[in-house]
Amino acid sequence: MLTLVNLIVPAAESAPPAHQSSGEGSHLQLVQREPVQRERVQREQGQEKLDDVLNRSTRWHSSGTSLDTELRRLSEQSGLTVLRDRRLDPHQLCEFSVDGGTLRSVVNEITQQLKEASYEQSGELLYIAPRQAARRYSLLPDLFDEQMKLVKGRWKADSLAKVQRNYTLNWQQLTSPREILEDLSQQSGTVFVNLDDVPHDLWGELRLPAMSFERCALTVLNQFDLTIQPELSDGQFRISAPDTNVTWRRVYRIDRKFREKIEEDAKAVNISADVRWTGDRAQVEANLEGHLWWTSTQRQFEEPTQNPNELVPPAGIKQRLFTLQVERATIGALIREFRKQGIPIEIADEMSEQVQTLLTNFVQVKASRQPALQFFSDIFGDFFEEVVVEDDRVLLKHPRQR
Repeated sequence: MLTLVNLIVPAAESAPPAHQSSGEGSHLQLVQREPVQRERVQREQGQEKLDDVLNRSTRWHSSGTSLDTELRRLSEQSGLTVLRDRRLDPHQLCEFSVDGGTLRSVVNEITQQLKEASYEQSGELLYIAPRQAARRYSLLPDLFDEQMKLVKGRWKADSLAKVQRNYTLNWQQLTSPREILEDLSQQSGTVFVNLDDVPHDLWGELRLPAMSFERCALTVLNQFDLTIQPELSDGQFRISAPDTNVTWRRVYRIDRKFREKIEEDAKAVNISADVRWTGDRAQVEANLEGHLWWTSTQRQFEEPTQNPNELVPPAGIKQRLFTLQVERATIGALIREFRKQGIPIEIADEMSEQVQTLLTNFVQVKASRQPALQFFSDIFGDFFEEVVVEDDRVLLKHPRQR
């Protein structure tokens, strides 16, 4: 079945490529990568820049507008390239409001309008996709790096260097994924030995930011649950499902108090991994399936990120008005954030098994200038029978049975 999709909403002020091949169809601009030792720093700087963009304050109202309309608006306001996975319905209607939040809040609201959707960030690209596909998109470059180690002694140095360059994909309306990969192959001097295995589709015009060779290929193939694997023959790649036999090591940051629960959960779902804990850092050696599970688990226990100015010093808590927006966080993570901002939260029998289990429950907070008693009661009242707000502390007593 042929499906016509408009995959991307290009950034409003994107400049045209500096060099472009002649003729019609799709085009590629080759950009020489910086030396390898600089790549990690550049990725971190790019991530910080993207985080700064998504943390910009905004007001947003959507009332029955299509998903593509919202993504186009998001691209215009952020200056980012916003990519919609081919499996998401561009005509899905969105209805939500964000008042005094951030662009990240808008992205979260958009993904919540879709069933089982999430997003990933890569440089200046924001990729919105089915949740599992989005998480896989962030992990497949690690798998690619591990597989490339197996051919470094067999491939020519020139072939390896071409794979380490950046490319900018740029194609016209009604271009097929195979044509896009053919251009990538021609410009990089590599060969996809089974290009005909890529399903047929037609995509709308778009221009991606400069990305690594593997990220360019994955941006296309991940939308079909496929990836690339290097062949032993010089400069050749095979398109296939991800190899679940390859393992690699990755670090996850999770509060150590959840270690036992996480290990029990991993065992219950048969996640095989070599895990070494150092404080709040878990070094995990696992395959793709294992890392998908650990990535999901880490996000469940992430600390909520808030503007410290929205919280208040401990003195006079009862007389204060509170404004706070948290899309999703555990009770325990939220309490830790309050304490970090100088608001003492005291819990009776905090170390008991019942309380520790309760602290793993998730909450969503949307409060604007609420009195202290209402604010803390709304957050903790479903979990503790008694919420006492005093001038210098908040007391939580008698955990509820859940």
